[in-house]
Amino acid sequence: MLSLKHSLHRKPADAKSFYPVHCGLIVVAAGLVLTPNAPLGLLTNAVQTLAGVLLPSATVFLVLLCNDKAVLGPGPIRAP
Repeated sequence: MLSLKHSLHRKPADAKSFYPVHCGLIVVAAGLVLTPNAPLGLLTNAVQTLAGVLLPSATVFLVLLCNDKAVLGPGPIRAP
C-alpha cells in the first residue's frame, strides 16, 4: 500500500522500514502484558471482539480477491 518492502521472508537489509515497526509493536505488546495490574481479561475480550467485528469485511475481501482472474490468473487446464 505504501510501496514499502515488507515481509518476514525478506532480510532485514531489504525491509529496513518493516523490521523496526514489527519489533516496536512486539515491545509495546510485551510491555502491556507485563504491566502490573493490567486488565488482561478485558484486553483479551477487546481483541476478540475487534477480530469478530472485522471478520465479515475480511471474508468479503478474500472472496472478491479469490474471484479476481487478474490476481490469480486463469483457472486450471482441464483435460478432455
